[in-house]
Amino acid sequence: MLNKTFHKGKLSNGFRYILYPVEDTTLVCVNVFYFVGSRDEEPDKTGFAHLFEHLMFAGSEYAPSYDSEVESAGGINNAFTTQDFTDYFIQLPSYNIELALWLESDRMQHLNINEKSLNIQKNVVIEEFKQTHLNQPYGDLLHILFDMCYARHPYRWPTIGLTPEHIEKATLEDVKRFYDKWYQPSNAILAISGKYHDDIEMLIEKYFSDIPSTPIDERDYPLESPIKHQVRKVVKRNVPLNLIVIAIPMPGRLSPQYSTYDILSDILGNGNSSRLYTSLVKEKKLFISIDASVMGSVDPGLLLILGFVKPSIDVKKAEDTLWNELVNFRKKPVTDKELDKVRNMYLSTLSMNIYDLQRIGFELSFYEALGSADLLFENYEIYKSITKDEIMNLADDILKPDNAFVLNYLKK
Repeated sequence: MLNKTFHKGKLSNGFRYILYPVEDTTLVCVNVFYFVGSRDEEPDKTGFAHLFEHLMFAGSEYAPSYDSEVESAGGINNAFTTQDFTDYFIQLPSYNIELALWLESDRMQHLNINEKSLNIQKNVVIEEFKQTHLNQPYGDLLHILFDMCYARHPYRWPTIGLTPEHIEKATLEDVKRFYDKWYQPSNAILAISGKYHDDIEMLIEKYFSDIPSTPIDERDYPLESPIKHQVRKVVKRNVPLNLIVIAIPMPGRLSPQYSTYDILSDILGNGNSSRLYTSLVKEKKLFISIDASVMGSVDPGLLLILGFVKPSIDVKKAEDTLWNELVNFRKKPVTDKELDKVRNMYLSTLSMNIYDLQRIGFELSFYEALGSADLLFENYEIYKSITKDEIMNLADDILKPDNAFVLNYLKK
């Protein structure tokens, strides 16, 4: 049984919080979700959301060494950034929860942003950019793919940024402006999951209620026009294997069809028993690996199919066979076994997330940012209700060569 019990509250400055009690633990996770990601950046100042993921650990006015404070309390901490949000968490013994709240409130309003801390983190991020995107095989894949698929929407650059020069040129005034705009109570959600005491709401009020806040303007980013014909690109790099990427436009996270796209992608390419893997890797032996997934983005995103072609196989033959599998999907109706397998994978993952203090805190925060934390558990019923006909109808509509961006990422 899923534990769907949680409590929500909101302070006068717009700061929202969610309490998710877990009795059989001595730990608590304090998760702070900021609804800001790379899509919220200016086109000539990309990579700032990810830069701030690093800057937030540079210390604050009353806690100059954030990590040391957490470690001394027996805790661990981390963060991650996406195109849509940035998430931070501390997990520690429940009796030290007040320390975690103090640390998060202090860096929300008194972050140490100075020339020294900025230059240190700029160098770290630029080096990460070089290692993971410039000097890594397939490192520029997302840069190329997103530039193909997005002409107007800010998803056209990946989270790391468009170019390291944008981080290199970032000024103290630039980053302070970004911090003041996005890192404030009205754009943050606190989730506390695990063991906590009855006075928890008093502590939240104590540490967060006096932080000034201004409303965030509603986001209205330009959407892409529907694709009318296939868009193709071929690049050659020093990589070990040829890679075929097919990207199919899909709706955003709140669309009624999102879950059907998700299930369809799993049937196509999630795991060694999926349709594409069984046919193209095991039987026809054209690909070394192939998988399908959805971006999971808030705004309209992509259903992605990535296949690494065997060295001895002609790329055109491999792609033609892949398209043959996709366009003929309808000739082999989805079976009860297929649907039950992928649906149960999703439902079991959701059930397991309930027992991961950080994960449940993040998930509740994410869905609260989208409209309501209740959406997390409503999804459980939505995925259970998806039918084979809905999947087949969607496949008929979207698995077409003219409805795709195709990237051939080839070895030199």
